[in-house]
Amino acid sequence: MIRCKPLETDLPLLWQQYDNISDDEHMAFRRSLLDGLRLPGQDDEEEERPYSSQSCTIAGDDKEADLSMHRQEQQQQPLVLSPTTAAPPTQRQHQHKCDDEMLEEGPRNIVLPPYDVCAGTKTWAAMATAVGAVGATACLVGGCILLSHHASKLGTVRLFASRRHIEVALLALNVALTMCTDGMMYVHAVSLRWALFAEGRLEFNTNLRMLTSARTFGPNAWSVNLLALTCLVLTYAASSMLLLPAATLVAPEQGSQCLVNGVALVIMGIGLAGQAAIATWCLLTSASIRTWGSNPLNTTLAAIRHGQVAYHDGRCMLSVYQRCLQRRLSTREQYQQQSHQPFATRPRRRQENMCRVRVPSLPAILAFTWALALLALAGPIMVLLTIRAIRPRVGDADTGGVSLSWAGTQPDDSYSFYFSPRLNDPSSPSAASLPARTQAFLALLFMCLVQAFQALDLQCLELIVQLSRDESLWRRAATSARGAPMRTIPALAALSSWETAVLFVAKAFCHWLVGLSILVWYDEGARMRQDEDGVVVDLMVFRMFIYAAVMVALACLATFLALRRRRGSIPAAMGHLPTLADLVDEWPAGGQQRLWWGDKTGEDEPAIRHAGTSGARIQVGPIRDYCLYA
Repeated sequence: MIRCKPLETDLPLLWQQYDNISDDEHMAFRRSLLDGLRLPGQDDEEEERPYSSQSCTIAGDDKEADLSMHRQEQQQQPLVLSPTTAAPPTQRQHQHKCDDEMLEEGPRNIVLPPYDVCAGTKTWAAMATAVGAVGATACLVGGCILLSHHASKLGTVRLFASRRHIEVALLALNVALTMCTDGMMYVHAVSLRWALFAEGRLEFNTNLRMLTSARTFGPNAWSVNLLALTCLVLTYAASSMLLLPAATLVAPEQGSQCLVNGVALVIMGIGLAGQAAIATWCLLTSASIRTWGSNPLNTTLAAIRHGQVAYHDGRCMLSVYQRCLQRRLSTREQYQQQSHQPFATRPRRRQENMCRVRVPSLPAILAFTWALALLALAGPIMVLLTIRAIRPRVGDADTGGVSLSWAGTQPDDSYSFYFSPRLNDPSSPSAASLPARTQAFLALLFMCLVQAFQALDLQCLELIVQLSRDESLWRRAATSARGAPMRTIPALAALSSWETAVLFVAKAFCHWLVGLSILVWYDEGARMRQDEDGVVVDLMVFRMFIYAAVMVALACLATFLALRRRRGSIPAAMGHLPTLADLVDEWPAGGQQRLWWGDKTGEDEPAIRHAGTSGARIQVGPIRDYCLYA
């Protein structure tokens, strides 16, 4: 319980004015308001009395505490944050001055329970990596066998299956690939989180894996991240060409046949093998990984126990947006001093969105997502205009436009082209002719280009979704009767989150749909040259419109999550570890695994109240919107 003496300055009036200021107001006026909101004693340079709870650190030997974290969770002992212990050098925290008369009494000790190492999650991640390695081996061996027996036909073997069966098989393949690659890339994401932690650069629980790298060489270096993205693109591009419909223009009834592409099978094996190798590298160098879980509260607890993040009293109502605002309005030296000082503020009924928080690369992510959605929408329009432009030249009759048919039976429903100039223009004897292997390689490069933009867009969307999921988990401490869980199983947490479920479905569906919208098939005896095979690309107009609609829907989802303003007085954290460390003043102990947040001042009516967390719901009360909190 924190009891405060009344302040002499009119803080409520100042803060009411500050809330009504827009971002484009004069900077000096906002600086003056921020200065006026500081509690008494902050700027007294003469007094050297450190506030007892401003620099809470881990009691005992720092080296032994660090070594003990590498052991199993059963060996962890509860730590106590002592107000009298000096800050360890690794924290690089300043001792901050505050008026002793401001608070009559404050928290004496903060007990840190053992955090969850999530050893079971590591086991499941290792199993996913093993499945990926086995799948890569099977693809490589099977592809090599096909190439050795059917080298003249691109290593293809003929199967009798309808196009509907081919589409269902490709959808099942994409779902399996999404599950396998997500499992292996989860290992990569956890490794990146703790690599940033080791470098002192970890701020958010979630980071953009493909565009964030560690400074030291390892499984999270920028070159390895680029390799991981390349392998992911190769995997999905090969899946789009694994089953090729086989048909000729003179015998369209052969459309009931398909060819298993040996070249695509080898490429898929290479992509899976690369991702499995990177995940194995992360597992072999996992000594610095503190926990394998994705729970932001558990990550914050681990960061506090290892001295990277510290709790600072008097900042119980400061959201991550207000911390970012302090950084924008201050110099670097001023922010280093202000980021640990008490800050009185009123609760906000609605929190700021991700864009106001200035999550790294978020504006660029939204711009890229919408650019790709508009490009996907422009694609079928351009194809349709091209079809209308070339029809009079080839003498086709007007068929009345595009039919709403998935199969695309009308002339306006698709536009076909070959990767061999001779096959595109049979009437020209001087046109160059490319062998079927070269055409297949060019088709693979074309699909890799399309899938690269698709994969990068989904990775960017994953950052927004996971930030939203981290915020939802934290807000359950105030909005859910069951509180916020301290320990979660990542797979179950993903299934219980509607954002993550939508993202998983979108990954499998979009990679499958783009492969059917840009349909690659094998033409035996193409057009007028019965002695020459060709690789054909069909741009299916109706399917491309469906794909464009899905991409626009995903862009709208990303925009909604990025601009979403959460309701409730609990400060927004977005998985920001320093913010969570300041908001959680009491961690659940004694076997309790849930956390509740609310008013902890009691029935007293001080000028400044205190909000915090507790492992028992009865110890927190409703927030009073008209009061100041610090």
